[in-house]
Amino acid sequence: MGGRAHLPFGPQVLAVAYTVEEELRGEPMSHAVIHSDVMSTVSIRDLRNQGGKVVDRVLAGESLTVTRAGTPVAELRPVRRPGLDRATLLERWRRLPPVDPAAVRRDIDAVIDPSV
Repeated sequence: MGGRAHLPFGPQVLAVAYTVEEELRGEPMSHAVIHSDVMSTVSIRDLRNQGGKVVDRVLAGESLTVTRAGTPVAELRPVRRPGLDRATLLERWRRLPPVDPAAVRRDIDAVIDPSV
């Protein structure tokens, strides 16, 4: 590694989502969610040595490409959650509060220019 800091993960960060509320609360940027249009990479060696950190990243929603000698050999992605069954969806729908369309419209017009 020759004196350079070794990063076990690919550095392709294209955008950082950092809300105004987080900034106002004084939260450090390290708490921001990182989004990347390019899948980050991790070597097999780093997967072995830093497996827990790699899995934590995947659990947080990130997809990673595993490389061997710089060549992509596998992908790690979060497992999709199973969908809800019909009975559960209908039960949740039945418990939703009633919505007054006129009140919703007034709320929207109060925030957005009605001429739009």
